Amino acid sequence: MISGTRPDTAGVGVGYVAWLMGKTETKPDELSFEESLEQLEGLIERVESGEIGLEEAIAQYERGTALVKRCRSVLDVAEKRIAELTVGQLRGDLRADGDAADD
Repeated sequence: MISGTRPDTAGVGVGYVAWLMGKTETKPDELSFEESLEQLEGLIERVESGEIGLEEAIAQYERGTALVKRCRSVLDVAEKRIAELTVGQLRGDLRADGDAADD
């Protein structure tokens, strides 16, 4: 990158931009799902393109596993919440049906 220029960052998460520009990496637990996924995708592209050497690839693999763990954690929470909402909705529907049967 030429000194004084910035990479095109339109539509890119703040965490990814900081990571891309070599600033201090944000801990995966502090990233949103989208930022974690974006960083993971960028990491994979860099490794697959051969842009980084073996030592850096190993370090990035370690970060990638932490990012995957973060994404899975967020998805698990979302899945549990959807299950709770679904059960609550079904219970509400059963109560509504039961009330109608009593009439």
